[in-house]
Amino acid sequence: MNDLFKNMPSYETILVIMAIPLFLILIFLLIWCVIKKRTITTLLPFFLLPIIMVAYPAIKSVKVGNIVIDNTSQVEKLTGIVSNNPGDTVAVAKLKNAVVQLKNTKGVEQSGNALLAIANAQIAIGRYDSASLYLNKAEKVAPGMERIDSSRRVLVRRIKLK
Repeated sequence: MNDLFKNMPSYETILVIMAIPLFLILIFLLIWCVIKKRTITTLLPFFLLPIIMVAYPAIKSVKVGNIVIDNTSQVEKLTGIVSNNPGDTVAVAKLKNAVVQLKNTKGVEQSGNALLAIANAQIAIGRYDSASLYLNKAEKVAPGMERIDSSRRVLVRRIKLK
């Protein structure tokens, strides 16, 4: 059970722990309404609340109107483009902007995946000191991630080539 909450920030753990009793209460109320032959339509929308509370840590992007708030997938996609074609100045500029946005996102320092995405982006751009710094931060936040070691090997290889 401890492994389930190991890489979660405390607020996400609290959300999950609070969602479980809420869901159980809603199930009880649903059964009670069915037994008493009352309408359940007013109760059904409340089932979204515990689902959102549990799914919140896994949400990668949120779309509100025309604005898309995307955590790491945009940075990872642009990192792949820049790694394959380092001479693409438009992609490099977009990657730099995406990294700045990701750095300014609340809670990025507590997410191993986000820190690793920033480190990989810094490697692709050629900022090896910054990449090493973010790899160290990612290793402190999520010490068991295998992708950190592979990114570190790529970083060492790039430093040797330089």
